[in-house]
Amino acid sequence: MFECYDYAVLVPDSEVPSLYRINNRVAIINGTSVFSEAYGKLIAHGEASMAEGSMKVVAKGRVCNMSTQ
Repeated sequence: MFECYDYAVLVPDSEVPSLYRINNRVAIINGTSVFSEAYGKLIAHGEASMAEGSMKVVAKGRVCNMSTQ
């Protein structure tokens, strides 16, 4: 498991009031087990539907310094 600090922006869709675009930046700051010394960054883009209570997100990034324990 790793702990993150994130900064997320949800932007309302102009045509569908209950739909929001998501832009998220996540910094990995702490962890346990193989992630105990890990660091890195993930960037996510997607959408959240408040009407359906669902979220679709694609994340890309890198987790560095994972131990081999």
